[in-house]
Amino acid sequence: MTTGHGRPGAPDRSAARERAAAAKRGLFVTGTDTGIGKTLTSALLLAALRQAEIPAGYFKPVQTGSASDRDTVARLTGAGERDLAPPVYALPLPASPDRAAAAVGVTIRLETIVTAWRDLPARHWVVEGAGGLLVPLDHTHTMRDLIGRLDLGVLVVASTRLGTINHTLLTLEAARSQSLPIVGLVLNGPPDPGLAEVLARFDPAPLIAELRPLETLSPAAIDRAARALFPVTTLRRLFGEG
Repeated sequence: MTTGHGRPGAPDRSAARERAAAAKRGLFVTGTDTGIGKTLTSALLLAALRQAEIPAGYFKPVQTGSASDRDTVARLTGAGERDLAPPVYALPLPASPDRAAAAVGVTIRLETIVTAWRDLPARHWVVEGAGGLLVPLDHTHTMRDLIGRLDLGVLVVASTRLGTINHTLLTLEAARSQSLPIVGLVLNGPPDPGLAEVLARFDPAPLIAELRPLETLSPAAIDRAARALFPVTTLRRLFGEG
């Protein structure tokens, strides 16, 4: 008996990939700026998933600069190599992805990233962006376009510092203008009483967590904060499981 691939007994790889995709879930972590807490939030999410014994991984498709966010997440969570997908593009210049790519004669291609995402194994993936939604990836596409191609829910990380209302509402508006599914908002920084209420008056994005400064960035501190900030019920909602 010959399969559609023309080789006796050959597995239907397209069907296997479809089954794996159905079991795979992802959440895209973006922010209102660079250095806003995306990597810390990603580490907390990964730690919370691991605590809940949910198979999970971390994926940052585009890394710019010499410091590796993947290494930071590994150090903070204890995740092994099999749980940490390598970046599709690792670019040494600390600049926007398009400029960092141009500096080494590379063109970032969305389809290459999409293919890498599809090839990841079935588990819950925390996908971290570079910069904010409108950071350019090439001459015509931004991080927002990539999120649309990956078809993932978006978690927005914002600070509590002065100016965050404008930055946060602009980011949420930019996401909604392209019908990106916003699953929630994380506020990172010292307490700002009333900030969440102001944001809620102008945008319905639910506040998922308020992340206060940690005394130490250690695996133990990450584990404690992850347990408090992202219980299983919250994780399942963020990853579209009810």
